[in-house]
Amino acid sequence: MSKLGLVLTTAVVAIVSSWAAMMYFFERPKQTITGSAVAFDGDTLEFYASGGGDRYTIRLDALHAPELHEGGGIAARDWMQKRLKGRLVECTIKSQPDQFGRNIGRCTVDGKDVAAELVAEGLGRACVRYGRQYLKYEVPRSQQLRVPSYCNPE
Repeated sequence: MSKLGLVLTTAVVAIVSSWAAMMYFFERPKQTITGSAVAFDGDTLEFYASGGGDRYTIRLDALHAPELHEGGGIAARDWMQKRLKGRLVECTIKSQPDQFGRNIGRCTVDGKDVAAELVAEGLGRACVRYGRQYLKYEVPRSQQLRVPSYCNPE
């Protein structure tokens, strides 16, 4: 094979591989599910689909809540647990699972985005690297929470 042929073949393989990777990571169809959920922490839910269906771990998109061992972590989890308890929850899963196997999504109760409500209560922050939609809900109490470096824009 000529040098030009090798270069062209390599370029085609690289383009096809990149396209396949993008389709895998970015083009997964959104899936909307309804059911019940419990809070693992302020920004992660264990979701049980209606009718005895599947179980999902859902990481709320573009939200940061303190970890359980951090100040405010227990309060964020408890608030979320109270908000979800006994309610019908609807979640839209928007992407492939993260490195921890969690689905990324947005969840609502009574038509209200629970992540936005958590931020408005001062118990979470916008994780702007993944979306800016929760910035408008931040209050002075939430702005006092530490934002981890992975939430900063690249």
